[in-house]
Amino acid sequence: MANKVQFGLKNFHIAPLTFTTDANHPGAQIPNFGDYTWIPGAVSLSINPEGNATPFYADDIIYFVSEVNNGYTGTVELAYIRPEDAVLIWGDVIAENNVHVETAYRNESKHFAMAFEFMNDQKHTRYVYYDCVFERPSINGATATNVKEPKTTTLNFRCVPLPAGLSGSGGMNIRATKTDAGTAQNPDTVYDEWFDSVWYLDTPYRP
Repeated sequence: MANKVQFGLKNFHIAPLTFTTDANHPGAQIPNFGDYTWIPGAVSLSINPEGNATPFYADDIIYFVSEVNNGYTGTVELAYIRPEDAVLIWGDVIAENNVHVETAYRNESKHFAMAFEFMNDQKHTRYVYYDCVFERPSINGATATNVKEPKTTTLNFRCVPLPAGLSGSGGMNIRATKTDAGTAQNPDTVYDEWFDSVWYLDTPYRP
C-alpha cells in the first residue's frame, strides 16, 4: 500500500565526503564517502530548494520555462551537539583534560553526505543528500523556571549537486531516496543497509 502522509524523523546520519583524481580519466574526480556517524536527538528538519524557474514569453504566452537546480538549503534541529560531533563536522579539538576547543585554523569547510528517515503512514522512507556543508550553530540559554524545557540547537546547511566531472554517472546528482519495499519473506536489502554505507549511483565512466 502506498504512503498517503509523511511524518516522523529519526536516524540522522552524516558521512565525510572527499574527492580524489581519477588516474584513468584526466579531469574526472572520484567521490569518497566515509562511514556514517549517527547524530542522536533529531527534532525537526526543513529542506528548501535553491534555484529559480524563469519564464520566456512569446506569442503572448509563456513559451518556454527554464529552471535551474542549485540544490537545497535547510535547517536541522537537534537536541544537543556532542563534542565529538563538533570535532567531526567543524574540526574542533578535544585538548588535554577533556577541554573542548573551537579553532579557526582550517583550510576549508568539510563536506558530508547527510542521511535520515521519515516514518510515513505505511512504509518508511530513507534519504541521502550527497554533498552538504554545515554552518556553526548559535548558542542559546535561558534561566531555569518551574518547567524544565530543553534548549535545542539548530544547524543551517547547504546541499549542492556533486561536481559534473565525476568518474561514473553520479555527477550532478543531489540526493537519493528509498522507500521500504520489503516483506518478512523478501526483505529490501538496499533499504535495510541504507545507513551501513552511502548509497551512490556508480556506473562506468561516461564523458
